Amino acid sequence: MSDISDSLREFAGEYKYCSLWPTLDDGLHAIADRIDAEMAELPRGKDGEPINVGDVVYGEDGRAWRVRGVTIGEKSQAHPDHVIRATSDAGEWRYLKPEWLTHGRPDSWGRIADELDAWCDRADAGGRACDEPRSFAVRIRRLAGGEGER
Repeated sequence: MSDISDSLREFAGEYKYCSLWPTLDDGLHAIADRIDAEMAELPRGKDGEPINVGDVVYGEDGRAWRVRGVTIGEKSQAHPDHVIRATSDAGEWRYLKPEWLTHGRPDSWGRIADELDAWCDRADAGGRACDEPRSFAVRIRRLAGGEGER
């Protein structure tokens, strides 16, 4: 059942003592049943969240994609049941599998190093207290080097 159909059933129940109740109740329950039968469930990402048009999702490589369309039930090369059509900030179009995508940006060594530097920028008023943490950030980036992580 969907939230919409549940709301209709609840609304119908609130008018139980209205003179139109039998007709209203039957009609709203019929609409709710039709919603449940005809609505397709959206594909879910790796995080278990439904993927909606307009969402920003992240691939396993950490790249951000804006969802431009969701195809359900179409046979395609990318996925037998559904495809997520998305664009990057650079305007690239991709057809992506939902199980590759999350709504939260995945962690990477480069991201950890960037966050360490950002923390130092906020916390280090004199400019010298973060020498050692900044050296950790440099070492993390060096280790992440060839992995293309950022």
